[in-house]
Amino acid sequence: MREINLEEYNKSKRERKLKMLKIRDRLRDENSDRSGSKNRSQEKRVLLYKLALKAKKRKFKKISDSEYRLLDNE
Repeated sequence: MREINLEEYNKSKRERKLKMLKIRDRLRDENSDRSGSKNRSQEKRVLLYKLALKAKKRKFKKISDSEYRLLDNE
């Protein structure tokens, strides 16, 4: 097995990391129409928030300021 010193190892590791970052950035530029929470439109964010609130109201009943009871919707 080939022996490698720490300095060579760190240098090659750094080069591989930079290469992977360049590839990642290139792929991100090609796939600019990504769909994630950071790229969602404001309208879609509001809609999803409202849907989550409705789901919460269907599942839980508010008892006090910080207490909720799970509803039995069977």
